[in-house]
Amino acid sequence: MSSWMNRPGSLATLHPTTRRSQVAGRRSQLENEFTAKGSAMHPASRETSSRRLPPYRGLIAVDCVQFSKHQSVYLPDLSAAIPEALQTALTRCGIPQVWEKRRFPQATGDGYIFGTKTRYVPALIDRVVPGLQDVLYELAPGLRAKERSLDLRLRVSIHIGPIHDEGDELRDRISEPTIYACRLLDSAPLKEALRQSQPDVTLVGSIISQRVFEDVVQAGYIQLHETEFEPVTAAIPDKGFSQSAWLYIPRRSRRGLESHAATTEPSAAKSSVPSPSATAIFHGPVGGNITASEIHDGVHIDLPEGFFESRRKKEQE
Repeated sequence: MSSWMNRPGSLATLHPTTRRSQVAGRRSQLENEFTAKGSAMHPASRETSSRRLPPYRGLIAVDCVQFSKHQSVYLPDLSAAIPEALQTALTRCGIPQVWEKRRFPQATGDGYIFGTKTRYVPALIDRVVPGLQDVLYELAPGLRAKERSLDLRLRVSIHIGPIHDEGDELRDRISEPTIYACRLLDSAPLKEALRQSQPDVTLVGSIISQRVFEDVVQAGYIQLHETEFEPVTAAIPDKGFSQSAWLYIPRRSRRGLESHAATTEPSAAKSSVPSPSATAIFHGPVGGNITASEIHDGVHIDLPEGFFESRRKKEQE
């Protein structure tokens, strides 16, 4: 034992400081080997640390109603008008900084999407959505001046959630909340609400997620009352999406009333407008009764020649 301990290079012959360093190094090597073996046996154990949650952002997405129905020559101007309308509405509402400091903005051709700080979400609902209605109403005459059928109506969705936002153009915005907001935008209840409305009156329809409704509307952070929102099920069956949501239409109208008036007006007009001029000629003995069930524009009676003269002579006798 003693000869082994005194062998050159053994721990006993090393300086104490050197000996401690070698022991610590060997211990670290063994720990690493054990960890590597354990990770190979249990792949799930390789990532034992949690990941950082992305910052919460408010998200607003807009989409043009029936964008593709217009002629191609007008589509670029129509597409450019969408972010311009958003910027104008935000500025008029007193929050131009939302536009100036918008996060991960993206134009989609027939729409636009961007993020903002969550503290601005209440203003997006009760100020910006109605503001968009006013802006689009002002734009309408100019659009119709270019083409009679040209119009700009917008669907709007608003959501909140953790969204990747690191200044990375390839990865920012790519998240479940973004997909959620886009699904709301394409859901049947919002499209149907605008389809049933008068296109010259209702220019904006919006839908907010259940989370936004609970955190913002029910919590009292906006001036609108919760009864001004209509509960719906936002469903897109082929996407496997079905979620509770809430519609808010700042200026409601009903296309159905116009259609009903269009079907009833012709009959009313028919009864109030005289039929084409017609003359009825009756032949019969003078002094007899004339009976008719319906007479329009008077009656022409063919009397014998000298009738009135002979009548006066009889009266004088």
